[in-house]
Amino acid sequence: MKAIKIILADDHRLVREALSLFISSVRRLKVIAECDNGEEAVRLCRKFNPDLLILDINLPELNGIDAAAQIKMASPGTKILAVSLHTQLFYINKMFQMGASGYVSKSSAREEIMDAIETILSGGKYICKEVRNIFCSQESATSNTPAGLHSLTPRELEIITLVSKGNSSKEITNILNITLKTVEVHRHNVLKKLKLKNTAALLKMLYPNGF
Repeated sequence: MKAIKIILADDHRLVREALSLFISSVRRLKVIAECDNGEEAVRLCRKFNPDLLILDINLPELNGIDAAAQIKMASPGTKILAVSLHTQLFYINKMFQMGASGYVSKSSAREEIMDAIETILSGGKYICKEVRNIFCSQESATSNTPAGLHSLTPRELEIITLVSKGNSSKEITNILNITLKTVEVHRHNVLKKLKLKNTAALLKMLYPNGF
């Protein structure tokens, strides 16, 4: 079985070592390089064209958001799993906009990180449970927030993230490589689950205090 080539980019050595040890315990996964800054991450991806880059957002010299954009141009076949302490919608939006296929927090369990890796390598998208739980917390903290946010799937959360960034359904089809009909079905299901009438109501729910 062909090994899956992975590069780790994190400015904390202990984090890299822990991830490398964990990932390397899976036979078909192989960490081929590590780095501690964004510029080196771009250089390594250009050189090795890895299958997956696990990329911290807060990197010196070149942050993870800008590095992701450059990496998708330098090595378009490389999938990106963003890792961060940040769980705000803004950072998630930016990473997916720049080409990331997944987003996990640094407090995610090892099992969830592996779920994210497997999902991404299979061509899917992944948003960690912590981010989904934050959506639920915002829901319960706002009395006028419709119920049901906890029931959204990772794909539905991904789509509303892109919608909140201003992407049209057609643009989302290109970003996620899915059909227009699929996007519209997901959007319809989100509104139905959240008991909202339209996209404007959805944005008001996500940003109760404005953008």
